[in-house]
Amino acid sequence: MSSRDLKESEKEGLVEIEIAKDGLAIIIHPDNPVIKRTGGTEVNLTSEQLRAIYAQEIVNWEHLGGNKAGIVIVSREAGSGTRGAFEESIMGGKRISAKAVTFSSNGAIRNYVAGNPRAIGFISLGLVGGSGHPKRVIAISVDGAAATEENIVNGTYELKRSFWFVTKGEPEGLAKEFIGFVMSEDGKRIMAGKGLIVG
Repeated sequence: MSSRDLKESEKEGLVEIEIAKDGLAIIIHPDNPVIKRTGGTEVNLTSEQLRAIYAQEIVNWEHLGGNKAGIVIVSREAGSGTRGAFEESIMGGKRISAKAVTFSSNGAIRNYVAGNPRAIGFISLGLVGGSGHPKRVIAISVDGAAATEENIVNGTYELKRSFWFVTKGEPEGLAKEFIGFVMSEDGKRIMAGKGLIVG
């Protein structure tokens, strides 16, 4: 299984089967300095602003229209599929700053951002609400598009990735049966229940 696209150097002899899509949500605390200053409930940042934030070229919410407060960038660890998708979508070849607070799970990032009004992080869209606490974090808009399943499907919101099964050659036997179940209506219902986007 892979939560990122394979590199060309990895593809030889392998078959890729896309099973679902996942949106990448950029999350902030409900009391983020931009929200506190503007009195609004929504925040929109451009891809260029996000790149500058994660490269530590923009280091204060004041530069984004908020109250004066240092930005705490939060990231997945190196090698994470979530981080890889973020780097491909946003960073444009720049590196995420070594000053980023890193975690090994999306849930841990959500919990950290939920406890720090100065923080910004990225997680799977399906985890934004999380355990019956829909207001713990807010998913911001990126380049004017809200982070919604509808916008991911119609291509308006571009921060997304695919989930893959990868087999050596065409799948056979139990592997083929398992993939068939995952791609069935029952399998799709299970994935949709976890916040994934299935066709």
